[in-house]
Amino acid sequence: MPYLLLIALLAQDVVRIPKNDPDKQAYISAASTCQQMEPKIGSDPREVIDSMTNILTNARLENRECTLRIEIQTGTYRDYAFFPYHIRGRAYLARAESDKENAETLFSRAVDDLQVSVSKGVRASEGPLKTAKSGLDRILKEKEAARTPADGVPEVDPLVLFKPKWQRLLVDNRFKSAHELILNEGKDLKEADRRKLLEDTERECRAFIDRRMTRFLANMASTHILIRLSDDDFERDFILPSPDELMTTVPALEWARKYRPVLKSVQAKREKHEELLAAAAATAALDEGPDVRSGNPWFQAMELLAFEHLRTRVKLAVDDSKHAVAAEREKNRQKVETLLSAYRTFKNGLDSKFRDRHAFLESHEKELAELPSGFPVELAELKDIDIAACFGEQLPEKLDELAGTLTTLEGREGLFTVESRQSLYTNLLIVGALKGLIEGASEEETAGRLKPLAQKLRLRGLSPNGEQEKYGPRVRRVFEKLFP
Repeated sequence: MPYLLLIALLAQDVVRIPKNDPDKQAYISAASTCQQMEPKIGSDPREVIDSMTNILTNARLENRECTLRIEIQTGTYRDYAFFPYHIRGRAYLARAESDKENAETLFSRAVDDLQVSVSKGVRASEGPLKTAKSGLDRILKEKEAARTPADGVPEVDPLVLFKPKWQRLLVDNRFKSAHELILNEGKDLKEADRRKLLEDTERECRAFIDRRMTRFLANMASTHILIRLSDDDFERDFILPSPDELMTTVPALEWARKYRPVLKSVQAKREKHEELLAAAAATAALDEGPDVRSGNPWFQAMELLAFEHLRTRVKLAVDDSKHAVAAEREKNRQKVETLLSAYRTFKNGLDSKFRDRHAFLESHEKELAELPSGFPVELAELKDIDIAACFGEQLPEKLDELAGTLTTLEGREGLFTVESRQSLYTNLLIVGALKGLIEGASEEETAGRLKPLAQKLRLRGLSPNGEQEKYGPRVRRVFEKLFP
C-alpha cells in the first residue's frame, strides 16, 4: 500500500472539495506534488523541502494535513492524501541527519512541522517527531558541553552563538538576509570566520539557484508535456527564485526570467514562432564553451520546442491545402515559406562551431524542408486534353481513345489539386455524354450511365467546371440531369 495512502487511512480529518470549488485544481495539483515528492525524501530532501514550502505558502490551500475528498464529477469523489507538513518535516529530518553543520536548525524545523502534523491528528508523524526532538536535544547538550570547560566556567565562542541564526536564514533560502546578518551582527567574529561565512552563504545561494534551474530545464521537455499542464502545474514546475533574497545570479536564471512568458504561451497554446526562435537563439549565450561535446542542454530543449511548433504549423498548412482552392493554397504556401525562412535565418545566425556541435539542426531543417512536398500538384497532362480535336472522322474511336487516357489519369497515384480533379472528372463526363448520345442513347439514359462518375465529383465536394457548355444543348441537358 502506498505510504501516503496509509497515512490517509490513519488520519482523522477528511475535507470535501466540491466540483465547482475554484481551488479544486490547485488542491489536485498540490496533492499530486506531495505524491511525487514523498519517495524523494531520502534521495533529494532539498527538492522536497522547496516543493512543500511552495505549497505551504500558497494562501489558496487552507486545508492541510488531511484527506481531500474531491468531487471529480457530480456524485463521484476521489480521495487525495495531502500532508505537506508531514512530508516537509521528514525531509528536514533527512537533511539534518546528513548535514551536520546545519543539523540544529534542520532538526528544529523538523520539530516545528511535525508538531503541526501531529496536532492535526496525523499519527504517522509521531515517530519522526520523536526522532527530531531527540536529535535536537542531543545537539543542544553537545553544544552546552563544548562551552563548559573542566573548571566549570563557560567559554562562549561568538561563532557558536552566531551560527544558528545564520543557518536558519540559509535553510529558508534567505541568502541576502544571511549576508547582511554577517555584516551587521558578526562584527565580534574572527575575520577568518566572517570570510568563511560569507563564502559559504554565496556558495549555498549558487547551489540553490542550480537546483532550481535544473528542475526548470527538466520541465522544458517537449510541447506535448507543456500543453498538458494546468495553470497551477505550470506555476509549480516553472517557479523561479525571487531576486530579493539572492546573493548572485547566473545566466540561465536571467534567461529564464526573460523567456518564461514564452514557455507560458506554449502551455496556453498561444505561442508564436518568432518568440520561440528568439528564445532558442538566446540560449546559445548559455553555452559552456567550445570544448563541450555534449551540446548546450538549454539550447537543445528550447530549439526542440521551436522546431515542434514549426513542424506542426507547416503540417497544418499543408493539410489545409489538400482540398483548398488555388487562392487558399497560395496563402498556405506563403505561410510555410515564412516559417521555413524563419528557421533558416535562426540556424544560419548561430556560430558555425556551435552548429557543428548541435548536428540535429541539419536534420530538423531537412525535415521541415521536406514537408511542403505534401502540397497538392497540378495534373500536368490535362493541358494536352482537347475534346474538340476529336470531332471529324473517326469521332467514336477518338472519343474512346480519349476516355482511356482520362481513365488512366484518374488512376494515377498522387495528391492533385481540386482544380485538376474538377477538370479531370468534367472531361470524363463530357466524353461519356458525347459517346452515349452518338451511340443513340437518350439524354436520360446517358445521364443514368454517368451517375457513378458524377458521384465521384460530388463526393469531393466539387461540381463541373463549366466546360460542358461548349458542347451543345444536349450535353448541357445531360449535365443538368446529373447536377440538378
